[in-house]
Amino acid sequence: LDLPEEMEPRSRYVTGKFYLWKALQLAGGFLFGLAVFWLIPGLRDLSINGGVEGLKTAGLGLITLVSLPVVCIILALTLVGMPFAVVGIISLFVIAGFSKILVAEQVGQMVFAATGQDDSKPLTLLSGLVVVIVAINLPGIGGVISFILTLLGAGLLVQVILDYVSDLGD
Repeated sequence: LDLPEEMEPRSRYVTGKFYLWKALQLAGGFLFGLAVFWLIPGLRDLSINGGVEGLKTAGLGLITLVSLPVVCIILALTLVGMPFAVVGIISLFVIAGFSKILVAEQVGQMVFAATGQDDSKPLTLLSGLVVVIVAINLPGIGGVISFILTLLGAGLLVQVILDYVSDLGD
């Protein structure tokens, strides 16, 4: 049977709404990233090492993204732990959202290092965000890339937090 034109499935890449949403996502990530990197300039000095170090970072991110909801559920079972569970869930969303921005900064630094140009901080972030947004929207493999970037970014954030806490203890 022939379906009417309005009932035929359309590709999401054909609509202007898709590109408007991605432009808003780029602008929001850029502004949020600039604010965070301005408030915490040490985050720019991070690097994603290849090989075993990169796998350790991704593994740390996986452990964080799996264990944090489990701990929050356990905490939510008690009245005293309920506020901590809410803070934990909010921090999980912040980690998941900021992780791709953190990886985008690293990708932007790699792009500028490969071209041999001096990198300006806003331009580095913007170029990395463009690469990341294009990569996570690739048909077929975009979801896998998004998951891997989230794991890497979450691992980097946890490493920063662990380094900060260990410096406080010294």
